[in-house]
Amino acid sequence: MIVPALLAAVALSQNVSWGVGARLDLRARTAYAGIDSNSVAAADLGIGLDGQLGLSFGGWNLSVAYDPVFRLREPYAVQNGAHYDYTNRATASADWRHEGSPHPYVRYSFNNGILDLSTLQTPTGSQVPVNPIRGANVINTFGSDVTFGIDWPVSPLTTLTTEGGYFWGGGSDFLSAVTLPVQSSPRGSVRLNTQLAPNDRLQVSLDGRYSLFGLWFGPYDGFLRQRVGLGTLQLLWTHQLSVHTSFDLDAGASVAWGMLPDSTRGKGSTSLNPLGTGGGGFNHQFTFGHDTLLDLRLQASLGPYIDPYLGTAYERIESAGGIGFSSGPHLLAWARTGLSRSLLGGAYDVRSTYEDAGVGWQGAPWWRVDLSGRLSWFYQGSGAVAPNMASGVTNTSGHPLSQTTWVLGLSLTLTRRSE
Repeated sequence: MIVPALLAAVALSQNVSWGVGARLDLRARTAYAGIDSNSVAAADLGIGLDGQLGLSFGGWNLSVAYDPVFRLREPYAVQNGAHYDYTNRATASADWRHEGSPHPYVRYSFNNGILDLSTLQTPTGSQVPVNPIRGANVINTFGSDVTFGIDWPVSPLTTLTTEGGYFWGGGSDFLSAVTLPVQSSPRGSVRLNTQLAPNDRLQVSLDGRYSLFGLWFGPYDGFLRQRVGLGTLQLLWTHQLSVHTSFDLDAGASVAWGMLPDSTRGKGSTSLNPLGTGGGGFNHQFTFGHDTLLDLRLQASLGPYIDPYLGTAYERIESAGGIGFSSGPHLLAWARTGLSRSLLGGAYDVRSTYEDAGVGWQGAPWWRVDLSGRLSWFYQGSGAVAPNMASGVTNTSGHPLSQTTWVLGLSLTLTRRSE
C-alpha cells in the first residue's frame, strides 16, 4: 500500500520529498584469489544509483528507496574474462505520529547480490571470515528483514517501546550457503526510555532473538546446522557533560542457548550459558573559529554476538575510535579504527581489526569527491567449523585462518534533492 500512496501523492504534488543520486567509483584492492593475494593488487570500476521518495500527510510518513550497485571487476583481465558484481537494496518504511498518542512504525528492507569478503566489513566494523571451504571470497547472498513496533508515551519524560522483527537471509545458492548459511531469525524487544534529569537519560531494555541456521538447496533442503537463542537485559545511562561532550555507560546480563544437530538430525546437544554485557562511550566536539569542527568518538563493549558464519553465539570484546574533521562548507576528513575478539578458543577464536581514513571535498551541494582507504585483518583459530554433508555433524579439523586485506577508493558522488 505504500507504493500506490506515494504514486498518488506524486500525481497530486503535495507533501512529497524526493532525491536521486549516482556514485562513480574506482578502487584498487587485495586480489581475492591465490595464496599470495595480499601482495597482488586488483582494480574495479563501479557505479551506484540512489533513488528516494517520501510522502507526509495527516500524521503519516511514508518512504521508499532503491539503491543498486553495479561493479565491473578487473576489466583488464581479458584472458580470464571480465566479470560483474551487483547489489540490489530496497527499503520501505511507514510511521504515524500524533503528539500524546502511540507512535506505530514498520520498516522493511530487501537485498540480494554479491558479498565481497575481501573488502567488506560487517556493520560493527569486524572483518568477515574468508570462506574456509571453497577458498573463495565472493559469495551470492540475499536478505529480507522486517521490523514493526510502537512507541508508547508513558509520561512527558518516559516512553515505552515494544518491537518485533524477522530476518530471513544468507547464501542464495548451495555453495554460498555453505559459507553463509541461511538464517531464519525472529526477534523481539521491550525498551523503557526515561529522562532522569536535563542531562541524564536511562534506558532499560529486554531483548530476545532466536536463530535457526541451515541449508535449503537441492538434496540438503531443510538441513539444520544449528539453533541459537539469546536473551539480554541491559541498562544504558547517557550523560551530557556539556553542549559538546557526552558519555554513556551500559551494563547487563545475557543468556545464550545453542543446539548442534547430531548425525540423525534429531536430538542434539544443548547448552545454556550466562554471559555478561557492559561498555562505555565518549563523545567530544572541538571547535576552532567559526567553521572548523573536530569530532572525537571512543567506544568499548563486552557482550554476546550471534555469528552468522559459524552459526553460534559467543561473547566478544569490541572497541572502536574515530575522528571526524570539517572545515568550512567544502573540506571533510575522517579516520577510524577498531578491533574485536571472541572469548572462546579453537575454531571460535575469532579476531579482527580495521583502520580506515579518507578525505572529501564538497564542491557544491550536488557533487562531492572522496579519497579513502581501509586496512583489515581477520583471524580464526584452528579447527575451522564446517558442516559434514554426509552425516549431518560438524567437523572441526583444519588450520588457523589469517587474512590481511586493503582497499583504496576514489569516488565522485552526484546528488539532487527536493527543496
